[in-house]
Amino acid sequence: MTKMFPVFAVVAATLLAVHGEIYQCFIELRECTGQLVRFSTDAVHTYNFLPSSSPITRVDFKVQARANVHIALSAGPSDEADMHEIVIGLQGNKRSYIRRGKGGANQVAVSTREYLSRTEFRGFWITYNSGVIKVGKEFHEAFMEWTDPNQLPVNNIGYSTGFGSTGEFEFCVSTTEEDSYQGGNYIP
Repeated sequence: MTKMFPVFAVVAATLLAVHGEIYQCFIELRECTGQLVRFSTDAVHTYNFLPSSSPITRVDFKVQARANVHIALSAGPSDEADMHEIVIGLQGNKRSYIRRGKGGANQVAVSTREYLSRTEFRGFWITYNSGVIKVGKEFHEAFMEWTDPNQLPVNNIGYSTGFGSTGEFEFCVSTTEEDSYQGGNYIP
């Protein structure tokens, strides 16, 4: 018997056998329908910002870096005390965090061994809605989530590497859940 395991809209399908059960998995190839931007970062932890004319609810990005990827969600295009900082691959590509403020207290800390790669791009998504921040790997559910009791406006996305790690970033920035990658990996 084939069990259906839908993942978004169908573009390609394959069969997968797990413990004698056959599952039909759907794989989707996506195209950015938001704003696609590419940037390089150096080994110094300094944020560069992508401003938006509308509040940002989601950002999809791919990054190639050995460690220390930082994403800021802020009202203005600068390091602010009132911003959210998502850090992926700190401590030698072993830990990830959600913080309030640049270098602020960790609100969430999880083990994320080898989530980043210095030789290939790895995809991630971040959503921000009514103070709830979710962070996930491309095509996966959230691996971090935190609700900020003091919701902040988010109109800018900051990106950085640092502490000896350089990076290459590719962003698909959206202002609505539907605007990011067409039929993409939005996971409510």
